Amino acid sequence: RNVVVLRLRVTPSVTEQIGVSSLTVQAFGTADDSALVAPYGIKLHHDINDDGLIDADVDTILARASGFPNDNGSTTLLLGGKVVTAAESWILSYDLAGTQPHGATFAVTIASDGILAVGLNSGFPMSPTGVFPIVGPTGTISQLATLRLDAGSSNPQDSREHRHAQNLVMLQFRLAASNVETVLVTRVTVAGDGTGDEAVDVACVHLRRDNNGDGVYEPSVDDTLRYVGSRSFVQDDGTVSFDFAVPETIAAGTSQYWLVVYHLALSVGPLPGSTFRAMLRSADYVAATGKASRAPVTVEAVFPIQGGWKTITQAGVDRFELGQNLPNPFNPTTVIPFTLDRSSAVDLTVY
Repeated sequence: RNVVVLRLRVTPSVTEQIGVSSLTVQAFGTADDSALVAPYGIKLHHDINDDGLIDADVDTILARASGFPNDNGSTTLLLGGKVVTAAESWILSYDLAGTQPHGATFAVTIASDGILAVGLNSGFPMSPTGVFPIVGPTGTISQLATLRLDAGSSNPQDSREHRHAQNLVMLQFRLAASNVETVLVTRVTVAGDGTGDEAVDVACVHLRRDNNGDGVYEPSVDDTLRYVGSRSFVQDDGTVSFDFAVPETIAAGTSQYWLVVYHLALSVGPLPGSTFRAMLRSADYVAATGKASRAPVTVEAVFPIQGGWKTITQAGVDRFELGQNLPNPFNPTTVIPFTLDRSSAVDLTVY
């Protein structure tokens, strides 16, 4: 559902606002367009936040069309004089019917006479300007799932951190499953980089599901992913692999945000000025299969996907702080972080 087939920008004249009455699109490709789209599955959306994505909670549907009357045919979406007072982004999408064979292709185009509009003051027809025809990207029907990876919208930027920092978010990345089938993620590998020695300076690394997508690790909100055991680097600039005892599920057509979280060593900690960064270097850093097909999933991304540089400072704290223990729940061990405003003997009692 909501497969994007065309994005376009509509800008009114500098002299008057416009009313758009209809938009006609022409289909082409090897797929049978008359059977490709589900009934009333051709939709024109107003991309209100201008992010190039269809956000059901934000964007609005301007018009629908029932389908194409024949293969490589055309259809018209009626907008009823949609008033455009300033530049707007529109997205044309398909709800696919699931009838086409693997490898079939589809796309749409808009000719210069495919947009009918009038000036709201003059009432005269407005001839659109721009580069015509407007051609959307070619889509290909696949019976195998894909998993798209990219840096999250709240991926951490460069920052300075205390040498004993805990719950330090190093990377936020998004995993988006295609519409073909649900994806089961079985392994994720994270690489370290920087002048600090991860094998000594990083006590442990965790992977969390960022449920609200804010890029902040919140134990009461975010989920602990079900990987086996605690993870740490065994060499400088090495890797840490998370193998899931129960595969993590990403439903078809949905996405999730995940966080890579460091806990710096509490005994000594990295030297001031040390730098750290976490990343996914290549497609083989994520292993996944299709839930229905059981076939390996193709991972698509522009690599590396990486967080900002974390530079360690000498700055201390001015009060006692007790942090969240991780992992929690635990068996048989856990790490309980705390900081002191001065050197002191400490008794820690666990009830």
